[in-house]
This record gives sequence, structure tokens and C-alpha cells, in this order.
Amino acid sequence: MAAIYAVSGCRALETNTRDGYDYTEAVQVKPAAASYANRTAALTALLEEHEARRTRRQAALELARLYLDHANPAKDYRRALVHMNLYFELCRDTQPAEDVVNWWAALELLERTTAVAQQVAPLKSTIAKLNLEIERLEAEVGRHKNERVRLNRIQEEIQTENQRLRALIEQLKQLDLQHEAKRNRLIQPLQP
Repeated sequence: MAAIYAVSGCRALETNTRDGYDYTEAVQVKPAAASYANRTAALTALLEEHEARRTRRQAALELARLYLDHANPAKDYRRALVHMNLYFELCRDTQPAEDVVNWWAALELLERTTAVAQQVAPLKSTIAKLNLEIERLEAEVGRHKNERVRLNRIQEEIQTENQRLRALIEQLKQLDLQHEAKRNRLIQPLQP
């Protein structure tokens, strides 16, 4: 029997014939005989319909392995994790194999990483939009700085012109006072 499993590519699963039922036959579906979809359907039906905990546990584990299989065109890591969790629920009375626990830990980490990546994706989009807005605002600030420089230059020119006009007004006042003083001198001798 082991030679048949080795040639067919199937893993030998836990076998228990003590109670007169060969669980290996119930859980194993040979890859040569069925596609992944057929194998998952058969194992799912076995998982749902069979009453023996051991058979259901093995079906859950095999379903997890099928969903993880590198050659499966419909790999589904989330479903593999669901079936691994079910396997552990059904393993209450036995210790699961270390490699199964390791695969479960890797799937848990992958699930958390996927969840974080799904949360990060919209944030990346928001960050990209905000970066564009920052660029736009920086360009606007640059335009405002240029405008401020231009207005400061105009203000300086106005202040310079105001100072020139004040100086001119002051000169005109002095000239007017001088002119008034000359006129008063000329008018005084003429007055009786």
C-alpha cells in the first residue's frame, strides 16, 4: 500500500483500522484520478458528512494542503488557514505534528501580513494624493513668495518716491518761506 501512495504522489495519512474502518481510504483521493476541484469537493463533502472526528480532522488537513499546493491553479491561503484552524479544533485529543503547526504559523503570519497590506493600500493612495497636494501647495507658495518679493520691491519704490516727494515738498516750503520773506522785505519799505 505504501508503494502505491509513493508512486501516486499521495501522502500516507494516519491509518487506523482498530475500529474496523480504514480512514486512509476515506480521506485520500488519488491525484491521478481527479482534479484539484474534484478532490477539494470530495474532501469537503467528507468533512461535512462524516461523523468520525479522526476522518474529519484528516480531511480538514488534506483540504488545507490542497489549497496550499504549489500546483493548484486555485490556491487559496485564506481557505487553507480556515481548514488548518478546523484541523486544530478537531485535534483536541491529539498533539498535531510540528510541521503542521509550523505551516499554521506561517499561514497566520501571511494572513496578518495580507490584512496589513490591504489596510496599507488605501493609505498609499491617500499618501500619493497628499504628495500631489503638497507639490501644488509648494508651487502656490512659490508663486506667493515671488508676488511678495514683487510687492516689496514696489513698496520700496513707493517709499523712495514718497521720501523724494517729502524732500521736494520741504524744499518748496523753504522756497515759499524765502519767497514770502523777500516779498515782506520789499513790501515793508513801501508801507507808511
